[in-house]
Amino acid sequence: MEKQEILEELEKILKDEPWNATINLRKFIDRLKKSYVPKQRTSQQNRALWLYFRLVSDELNRGGLDLKKVLKPSVDIQWDEKNFHDYMWIPLQKAILHTNSTTKLKKLEDINKVYDHLHRFLSTKKEGKDWSVDVPFPSEQDVNNYKLDAMHGK
Repeated sequence: MEKQEILEELEKILKDEPWNATINLRKFIDRLKKSYVPKQRTSQQNRALWLYFRLVSDELNRGGLDLKKVLKPSVDIQWDEKNFHDYMWIPLQKAILHTNSTTKLKKLEDINKVYDHLHRFLSTKKEGKDWSVDVPFPSEQDVNNYKLDAMHGK
């Protein structure tokens, strides 16, 4: 339901007799619960996504796996969350979901699709690949802890 439709429906309910308004409002809320699917991830999910980019980047760097070894064999470039986003996440997201903007991801469903493919690629040793990077996606608690750690200079 679009914002305008919701507002019109609520205005209509407000004009009802009080006993009807209560009944109609409950029915309306039930319809909203069944049909409403947020179109964009939450700010908490966004922070988790960028925290994941940082954690994987740090792990790749600790393992001596710079961009040259993983993607670009001609130049030594250290990972950071922006590089990880641009060179790992977005190309995979584009291949899987046909969009190149993380702001267009549908909350958990789309993020999980990309993460599952990427995690499998990074954490599974394969022929010709000499690394195994296993970084779980950050939980809400991980994001909150990281925020606190960052504020305290940790």
